[in-house]
Amino acid sequence: MQLHTDEVLRCARSAAVVYDNFLLFVDGPQGKLFQMALTGSTVLELPVSSKPQNPVAVDFDPVTQSVYWTDIESRTVRRATLNGSNQEIFLQLQQGDTVQPFPVSSACKKSANLAE
Repeated sequence: MQLHTDEVLRCARSAAVVYDNFLLFVDGPQGKLFQMALTGSTVLELPVSSKPQNPVAVDFDPVTQSVYWTDIESRTVRRATLNGSNQEIFLQLQQGDTVQPFPVSSACKKSANLAE
């Protein structure tokens, strides 16, 4: 699937954030996070306040309604709610740490003592 900027902007103007049955994906070189409803072809750029530099992975925690993404340029794992609010750095990686995509699970957060 190839997305063209004008197509995404056209969809984004008429779309609202979807809270059920959606797919998240990234465009790393453009520094953008997207959401697509599974019931149609509407693609929405997620409204995060600080533009990701080079996101490589994205995941969603349905319990907290939070989107998590790994940014290899800023060496961070960030999170925000689907509507873009409550954005924060969840994890700042140190020099020499390897940035890897990872799944987010509420059960894993609790077992790792990372629960909110």
